[in-house]
Amino acid sequence: MRGSTGDNPRSATPAWTGTIQRRGVGRQLMESAVRLGESAGCYEVQLPAADDEYVHTFYEACGFKPLAKGFRRYIAQGPRR
Repeated sequence: MRGSTGDNPRSATPAWTGTIQRRGVGRQLMESAVRLGESAGCYEVQLPAADDEYVHTFYEACGFKPLAKGFRRYIAQGPRR
C-alpha cells in the first residue's frame, strides 16, 4: 500500500487505485458484495464514509443514500496507572 500512515490501515491508499479508477470495477465489487449479503439474508448495507466528497459520490452512484454524519472518539487502551 502507498500512503500508509503508521499502523492504521484506514489511512492507507491501495497502490492500484489509480490504474483501475473510472472503469466500473468498484461498482461491480459493490454490487457483488450487496448480492452476497442479500443471498445471506441481510436486509441492509451500511457504509461508514469519510468526509471525502468522492467517496460520497461513489456510494450514491451505487444506489446508497446518505443518512447522518457520525462521530467517533478513540480511547487509549493502555494499562491503567
